[in-house]
Amino acid sequence: MEDLGPFTVPYTRTHHFTAESNGRDYRVFVCTPSAKAPDRPLPVLYALDANGGFGTVVETARMMMLGNEIEPLIIVGVGYNAGLREMMALRNYELTSSVDPAFIERAAAQGQALGDNSLGGAPGFLRFIGEQLAPFIESECGGSPDDRGIWGYSLGGLFATFALLQPSPVFQRYIIGSPSLWWHNREMFPLEEARAIAGGRLDANVFISAGELEELPGLAEMAPFRMVSNAVEMAGRLGSRGYEGFRIKSHIFPGESHQSAIGPTIARGLRVVYGTH
Repeated sequence: MEDLGPFTVPYTRTHHFTAESNGRDYRVFVCTPSAKAPDRPLPVLYALDANGGFGTVVETARMMMLGNEIEPLIIVGVGYNAGLREMMALRNYELTSSVDPAFIERAAAQGQALGDNSLGGAPGFLRFIGEQLAPFIESECGGSPDDRGIWGYSLGGLFATFALLQPSPVFQRYIIGSPSLWWHNREMFPLEEARAIAGGRLDANVFISAGELEELPGLAEMAPFRMVSNAVEMAGRLGSRGYEGFRIKSHIFPGESHQSAIGPTIARGLRVVYGTH
């Protein structure tokens, strides 16, 4: 049987970036709906943790575009020049908004050494996407500067929530899966309250979800993180504020765990924030 070589994701190009905001290196995957340049600027979905999930996001979106369930969009995966296992350590910096002593303590107990500058890099990472990566995608790949979305899961969901609550958000659409809202004594909740006090418009279409099995009393490892309760509470708070220009939907996936809810979250999230009907 002939070996035809490695598989590549169709219509995808890979780029290397060194972020001006934090000096870190990123491997960026850009997938367009077809080989030809778009005849109009397209929505762009920035997918975090691309080393592990880019293919899942792309192929789910591709099939949904084929069925006219969602509008055409460009998918940009933000990852690392590293393998999946190394990525799990690198992402701790990009996706967290502060240093969490409890997280450091748990990591040490599990034999994971966290060095300096290993946590709390979310502000710089957000600047990299908004000030460096997005302008490149919009000038070179046909992305719309007025229609940016983000997909983030777990710590990526924490980062997406952080991005949503900024005074001038970089994104307009959010797929937030099983967000780690337990981080640093639930620091996103005071940030949400501060955003509500500031008031004003919040032009965002948001989907927040979690898996039912992430918070069952019998699962001692996951239950203390209150993944389901925190997601529901955050969605409820955001939905109660009455922001002009704001839409939000949430869903708890029955029978799904922190790992198995990834696929359903992508599909449902794409339909909610990019659906054609």
